[in-house]
Order: sequence, then structure tokens, then C-alpha cells
Amino acid sequence: MAAESPLNGMTGGVGSITLTESAPSRPPPKKRRRAVISCVECHRRKQKCDRELPCANCKFRNKESVCRYESSVPSLRTSTRSISPVTSASTSDVGSSRPPAVARRLSKTAEPRDDSDAKTLPSTSSMDAASCKELRERYKSLIRHLPAKSYVDQLVSIYFREVNWHYHVLDEDEFLRMVDCWSQIPFEVFQKTGPMDLSPDMRVFPALLFQVLATVLLVVDDEPKGPFESLKYVGTMSLRDLAIDYSESGHALLSLVGRTQVTVTTVQAGMIHSMLFAYMADILGSWTILGETIAHARTIGMHDDLLDPKPSTSRLQDILQTEWLIQKRRSLYMMLQMWDAHFSLILGKPPFVNLRDRRPSLPVDAIPPKDKSTCAVIARTEGVDPPTPLTRSLWLFRLAAPLRDAEFSENARTNSMDFSRAELLGKQMLETAQQIPPYFRLESTDWSWDNHPACPWLTSSRFCLEQFIQFNLMVLHRSYILSQSTSRTEALRAAIKLLACQQMLYQGAGMDSWKNFLLFFSSFDALILISMVYTLFPRENGRLYEEAKPQFDWTMKRYKAMQNVNPLATPAMSAVESCFKRMKNTVMSSMRAADPLSIASICTSPTIPSPPSMSEESSASSPPPSEKGICFFTRWFGNRNSAGYAGTGSIPKAGVPEQTIDISTSCPVGHLVFNPVGLCIVADESQQSSMKDDKLVRTEG
Repeated sequence: MAAESPLNGMTGGVGSITLTESAPSRPPPKKRRRAVISCVECHRRKQKCDRELPCANCKFRNKESVCRYESSVPSLRTSTRSISPVTSASTSDVGSSRPPAVARRLSKTAEPRDDSDAKTLPSTSSMDAASCKELRERYKSLIRHLPAKSYVDQLVSIYFREVNWHYHVLDEDEFLRMVDCWSQIPFEVFQKTGPMDLSPDMRVFPALLFQVLATVLLVVDDEPKGPFESLKYVGTMSLRDLAIDYSESGHALLSLVGRTQVTVTTVQAGMIHSMLFAYMADILGSWTILGETIAHARTIGMHDDLLDPKPSTSRLQDILQTEWLIQKRRSLYMMLQMWDAHFSLILGKPPFVNLRDRRPSLPVDAIPPKDKSTCAVIARTEGVDPPTPLTRSLWLFRLAAPLRDAEFSENARTNSMDFSRAELLGKQMLETAQQIPPYFRLESTDWSWDNHPACPWLTSSRFCLEQFIQFNLMVLHRSYILSQSTSRTEALRAAIKLLACQQMLYQGAGMDSWKNFLLFFSSFDALILISMVYTLFPRENGRLYEEAKPQFDWTMKRYKAMQNVNPLATPAMSAVESCFKRMKNTVMSSMRAADPLSIASICTSPTIPSPPSMSEESSASSPPPSEKGICFFTRWFGNRNSAGYAGTGSIPKAGVPEQTIDISTSCPVGHLVFNPVGLCIVADESQQSSMKDDKLVRTEG
């Protein structure tokens, strides 16, 4: 008998339906659930998969190592069981006791998205003799690629001198101790028992070491008779090829022994691996590795203070070491959050970290001691203790706080036209920038710590920090340039300042730093934004247009000088040149259509009474140039004789020979004059005679 309806016997008005006992009760329609038969990569990218191992799509994208299947595919059962029997069994147990959706989520959490074809490490009790031997031989074949201890020491020293201060992923003293411990492991361990007798941190340490060595090989000069030439096993290979080999070996090691017992060393190796992809101009690869690393960090509870590790005993030494371990975890997760927010805005993808989740505490800005079991975590005293790379990282995190705002991030991805939130965040960002300590500023700089032995990185960090501020402002307003004229103006100003900072960084840096992605990606984004704004809105911001045009020429010269060491410089040159031509033609056509005289009126700068001369005879009699005649280059490059440059002995020399800058159609009635103190002025025809030693660039209207 059918269940009685609660509406039984009730009738409606005319045309209504009477519900009786005989009316069958229909269950709600079931939602269609499809079995996922594609590989994980094809399913994530929504592509048709041929169900091979590896599939055709993964072969085409050179991703054979990450091609895997979550469900049991009939044609791959044998391969799946042979690869990971323990993982398959655990997955089936989870699916039998929980709903399919929960099982899928748990399996995704337990397994990394981009797992390689290397075997995951089962527990010791479940491994037979054949599996132990195969694991031992595979592990030994990978660590055999590590160079000799003398080369390791040289490369590690370069890493901590040139690279580590950028993001402070590693602690130097702790890393050097791990290098010594690794070199003292008896060979019998690898010959007889394998990595199972090592601690979880030491087991994955060679993966971290491989990524560190690979990063340094991308930074150092690849000279024919350089100090690392003997590391090449093929005569025609480059250090970049060797770096890729080291990185792949480290990733294979991490896939082999670092999946089941995730440690802080595992997260550090993933973070440096992501940075390595960024150095090689592979942003999508860097973003993928970053997502995997964040998943590992959340596995060991870095995202929640309640999951911080507890001391193993009540001894004071164990308590202090645990406190420093907590600080290391918080510092590392802070950098992961910052990279995640930037990739989200650059690539237009949702962040891996939910911006509405509760965030862990920030690390304490403390100077780490050599022996962490004898010193408590005490914050450094401002003005007494020197700044540390962690000090810089904390300020970078504070400056990027508006970019991690959940409401702004959602509006930016959905093209929301609500400008009030972005305007508020922009004000907060500028207020935070004004609070930056003087030793990190380019203006009114405090030079007292520059010669400190613990701060050799401080001078270079000023340019990077100012560039970071302008990049954040540019990204903040970039989402609103189509609807808000204020955002267009602010984005243009930030882009021009960013390019000027990059010019300063480029002039003071050598060729070994040209591979740094900071010198490429930010400038490319800024130039594309400038060209897009003036192509779509050619009649706005005419004065900023004159300031933006030289930046195109200077950036093109930088790309031309860097094209031998940066693989993206050559295609970027053609893209920037095409955008510049389109922008210039659009702006000029708009000006001619509006008023033929408007071109000259916008490009003409005020006449300078008496410009400075390079010769000593005329320098004494010529008064300084009028401030109205100094172009924007003076405001952002700075006068080396001003208070902001007190204490500097000379101007930073350019990495390449100085070249005359040809700026077409920028100033139809005068010349651009560059003098030794960094000034750019406009002179008329009558002033050429007193500037024989200056660089004169004739511009045509």
C-alpha cells in the first residue's frame, strides 16, 4: 500500500488536482554520475583522452611523467597494480566505506595531482625483498647524479649569496649541517638497506639539494672554461641543460620517497622547484608545482596554528627547537601564500589557498642562532639589529595583502565593475608603502646597514621592493581600466615607475642577474598594459604618453642584451615592438583627427634657460637646469647629487655598453640630453654648442 500523502483529501479550486492514496510517490531524480575514465591531466584540462599510459595529450605536452588514472581502467589494471599496490588497496578501502564523492576528495588529498611514474614508498612491513631491492636501486641511481662534495660546496655558497635572500626559503646554517650529515652517511646504507634506514627529512634531502644546485646553474655564467665545466657529461651541453637534469632528478626523488611521509624538507624542495620553473620562464609549470607544494604544506598542517608540532619531550632543548621549527613552517607557508596570490592574478586562475579560510600566524622577525636548542625566539630590535631577509619577506607580504583580499580577488576574476573596493585597497597599499623602513626605500635612504657583513643583499633589495610596490598597484587597477578612467591613470603611472625601477636594477646588475625573471615578466606586463590603454583610449593621459614612450625603447634594448641568456626575450621583443607600433599609430591618428597642432603642444617641453655642460670650463659658469625642464627620468632615476644618494661613490654602471636612445616622434622641436648625474632635459637648437660632450638625440615630429 502506498504511503498516505499529507495532502490526502484536499482539493483545490477549478482545474486543481485531487491527491488520493493511489497516487504513487516518486523519488527525486538521481543525479547522473559518470565514471572518470580519462587520465587526471586530461580530466583537469577537459580534453578527450585515449586512455593510454601515457596518453597522447600528455605525450604532446611532454608530461608523460604525470599521466595517471584515478579510477581503475581495465586496460591498465596490470600497470596500476605493478606501480603502486599499496595505494590501490588503500583507495579501494576508502571507496567501500565512504560515498564516492568523499572517496574522490580523500584520494585527491592523499595523492599529488602531478605524480610521476616513480613508485611511491610503501611501508616497511608491506615491502617484500624484490620491492626493497628495486627501491634501493632506483634511489641509488638517482643520487648518483649528485656532483662531488667540492662542487656542492661552491654551488651552495653561491646560492646563499645570490639567490636565497630573495624569498628566504632556506636557513643557511641548518642547510649546511644537513649537507655535512648527508656526506657522512656510510655507503653501506645505500648498498644494503636503502633509504628506509634514513630519517624522513634526510631521505628527501637530496631532492632539495638537486633543486638548489639546479637553481645556481641557471644563475652562474656558462663560460667555456668556467669552474663548473667539468660537471657536463656531454661536451655540447650547457649549464642550463645540466640544471634541467638536476631538477628532474630531484623531482623523481621526491616522487619516489617524499609522498608518503611529507616533511618540511619536502615543501622546501617543492618551493625551490617552483622558483626554478619561473627562472626558466615556464610560468604554468611553476604554478603547477606550486599547487602541489601547497597541498603538501597543508598535509603537515602548515595552514593552521592548531596543527603546529609539539615538542617530543619536556626538555628545554626540545621545546626551543620546536619553537624554531614552527617559525620555519610559518615563514615557508607565508611565501607560498604570496606566490599563490601573484599567480592567481597573473594567470587569472583561482588561488590554491582559500582566501576566506583562517590564516596562520606570521613568523617572528628574529635573527636565527647557529644552535637553535640554546636560544629562544626573540624578535629583532628595530634600529639595533640589522635587517634580515625575513624582514624583507614580511614587508613583501604586507604590501601584497590587498591582492589576497577575498572580495577583490573574486571581483577581479568575474570582471566586477565595483571600483570602490579596489580604490580602498589602493589607499591601504600606499599607506603601507609609506611605513617601509628607510633602509628599504629608494628615497631618503638609510645607508647605515649597507656595509654590514650580514646585509650584502640590502642594496639590490631596494630596487626589487620598489618594483614590487608598483607591480601591485598596476595589478590592482588593471581589472578596471576598461571602465574607470582613474584606474587607467593610476595603472599607467605605476607601470612607468615600475619600468624606471627596472632600468635602475638593470644598470646596477651584471650579466649573471639577467636570467632573473624579475627583469622580464614585470616589464613585459607593464608594456602590454601601457600599449593596451593607449590603443583603446588614445586621447587620455597625453603627458604620461610622452613619459611612456622612452620606456619601450629602453626595454627593447634590455631584451636585446638579454636574449642570449633569457629564452623569452626574443619573442617578447617582437610582441612589444608590434604593440608599440599599433599604439603609436593609434595615438597619432587620434591627435591629427582632433587637432593637427595638438601633437606639438603635447610633445613640447618647457625651454631650459641654461643646461649643464660636460666640460669643466662651462660647468662653473652654467647655472643648474630649471626644475621644470627636467623630465620624468629625473624624478624616478634620481639625482645622484641629492640627499637620497648621499654616500654613493659613483653611478651604477650598465651591464652593457652605453647606447644612444632613439625615441621617435617624442619631442619634435628639441633634443634629449643625458648628463652624468642622471638628468634628462630638452634643449633647443641654440643650446647645442654648449653640450658637445653630451649625448644628443635628434627627434623628429
